[in-house]
Amino acid sequence: MRRALLLWLVAGSLLSAQQASTPSATVSGQVVQEPGGTPIAKVTVLLAPTNGEIAPGSRFVERLGKTAVTDSEGRFHFTSVPAGEFRVFLQKNGFLSAGRKSQQDSPTYVTVSAGQSVDGLLFRVLPAGVIRGKIVDEDGSALPGVQVSALPASGHGVAGTGVTNDVGEYRIPALTAGSYVIVARDDRAVSDQHDAEDPSSALYAPTFFPGTMDRGQAATVEVKAGEEMDAGFALSTSRTFTVHGQVSTIATSPRTGVPETLWLQRTDGAPGRVLETALQPDGSFAFDGVLPGPYRIEGRTENGEWWKPVSGTDVVEVSSDVEGLRLAPQPAGEVQGQFRMDNDKPFRWSQLTVALEGEDVQLGGALSAQVNRDGSFRIQNVPAGNYHVVVTADSNNLRDYIMKEINMNGKDVGDSGFAVGPGVSTIDIVASANGSAILGTLVDHENKTVTDMQVVCIPDEARRKRHDVYQQERTNSRGQFSFLGLNPGEYLIFALNGEDPAEITDPDFIRQHEATAQKIHLDEGERKTVTLDFSWNAEP
Repeated sequence: MRRALLLWLVAGSLLSAQQASTPSATVSGQVVQEPGGTPIAKVTVLLAPTNGEIAPGSRFVERLGKTAVTDSEGRFHFTSVPAGEFRVFLQKNGFLSAGRKSQQDSPTYVTVSAGQSVDGLLFRVLPAGVIRGKIVDEDGSALPGVQVSALPASGHGVAGTGVTNDVGEYRIPALTAGSYVIVARDDRAVSDQHDAEDPSSALYAPTFFPGTMDRGQAATVEVKAGEEMDAGFALSTSRTFTVHGQVSTIATSPRTGVPETLWLQRTDGAPGRVLETALQPDGSFAFDGVLPGPYRIEGRTENGEWWKPVSGTDVVEVSSDVEGLRLAPQPAGEVQGQFRMDNDKPFRWSQLTVALEGEDVQLGGALSAQVNRDGSFRIQNVPAGNYHVVVTADSNNLRDYIMKEINMNGKDVGDSGFAVGPGVSTIDIVASANGSAILGTLVDHENKTVTDMQVVCIPDEARRKRHDVYQQERTNSRGQFSFLGLNPGEYLIFALNGEDPAEITDPDFIRQHEATAQKIHLDEGERKTVTLDFSWNAEP
């Protein structure tokens, strides 16, 4: 036992000596504020190995890399850095990383050799954009406690929120540059004498800047990094309305397959809860206290049927009481399919997930299924509508694979999408390992490689409803990018200088870059190597 312990101690000493003989590196630099180049203190700098992972939006964690904090002169210093490739991340409340704005700025990729001193790195941060303002009532009196949201002018979701203080002022910080629509909502009654039992009582309606209840009439607020934009306005008041209707009498007796609950949800992005109401035994329903706006009304049964208006549109415009709205069942469909390889070789299909992406957002959740070992799949309770197939894999080893054909009734519907109605829709998916690729290097006017810049790949106009063929990637430490697993066809590729689009499938975003994009045609299985030009002076 004593001998074994002695051997272990000797081995440990040799290992420590070997580690000590490997000189560690140092990394140092400075963080300044843009514009002006003023050194900025208390910026957290993370030196993260490129072979690790950092969860989006997570706080910096020590085990993910090495961290340092800038001093009063904006300087940071890392010691005992192992050899390898790292990426630099910056974090400070109220600030955004400016990225590489000029050739003088350091790339965020850093390659460190044993014993090397990497000095003189320069990074920039800039104050985040802010939208602020004051919310008042129609008499100009301040309204505290009002929720105000910034919605991306193009795209979905909420970019940021704020709540008015005791003098009606709000502030929405940490916004990236872009166009926003501002909406305020307050569910409180206009008067203290509000009768909660009176569905026609007046409320503050969701109001878009500069003071309209119609999102189509809203003004956009253009935010640039580091700027504060004012968007103060008055909340509009409105009486509330009722939405009455009846489900189709065809299916109300007996009441099998009839939803017990119906939902009414705004479609213009204004915040607010989804209204619910119970279906009465005679098939009638009523939503009370509905504010003006566009709504989607739906109900779903246990067997997957969806009930929608028979007016030909899913959107109900409420500007007065709605009477006589009729809902009819739209029986849910089922999509079945079979995968096969174009060369008939065996494949482990269970590593794939197949999903349906609808052209219209539905209530209810994701429509997807794990593919069975034999390549078959089945997606049930699919609401009637138009869909595209999206296939994902649990392995990066399949990046060269493509869905070569998606056939329905003898026609390839991969690009056009297909309609799902009652009954079973059957599709045949032909996969191929022979995907095309674009392998590129981003260079500036001096033919120097440009690292850490976003490059976007957009399909030709005929395929732009097929969102699974869009790709976006940052150049690596050698200025390289790769778009793999592309179907044959035409593509546009371009680099973004400091721009961070919310949605690369947005038609307005594509139009802004179409004229300067590089066009590339790919045949099946073709791998093209390209050099993409980049201008430091290009406007985002």
